[in-house]
Amino acid sequence: PNDPAYGSAWHLPLLGAPLAWDKSQGNGITVAVCDSGVDPTHPDLVRVPGYNMFDGNTNSADVYGHGTKVAGAVAMAGANGVGGAGIAYRTKIMPI
Repeated sequence: PNDPAYGSAWHLPLLGAPLAWDKSQGNGITVAVCDSGVDPTHPDLVRVPGYNMFDGNTNSADVYGHGTKVAGAVAMAGANGVGGAGIAYRTKIMPI
């Protein structure tokens, strides 16, 4: 990926992500992240509508920051020249 923070992502080569990306980057996949929500303004995450189980509504904005970090590890958009890359960087996130 051509993302500026990719060089700091030591875990991606350790997990074999570059080799896996030759087969798939997560196109057509949606992953539900059950955590503290996901920042709706994050420039490097593609979200689909989620659900707030605690409040019983559709406001799935991140209240602590942890859910956004988890979502980024999974699906931070890659090869777009912004930020870093997630393990499945073409995956969409459904915050729960």
